[in-house]
Amino acid sequence: MSKFISRYDVILKMRSGWQLGESTAFGRSRAWLQKGGIGCGGATITVHGNTVTALRHRKLIEPVGKGFPTQCYRLTGRKVGKQ
Repeated sequence: MSKFISRYDVILKMRSGWQLGESTAFGRSRAWLQKGGIGCGGATITVHGNTVTALRHRKLIEPVGKGFPTQCYRLTGRKVGKQ
């Protein structure tokens, strides 16, 4: 069983009020989902960095604001499926 959440599950969580964040400080990538938004104190789920890269590449997520030390993302509204 994988300890990371799938790309599709990341999208489902984001649709239900979770926000995706990625640490951009000091060359160490760490990504996570946080219920209610990044920095709001809600529950967190670890996300693999490659998942964030794949979602960005497929234009399913986009950055929100400046990205240091934490880059936050939102859904683009693009439909999930074969791209």
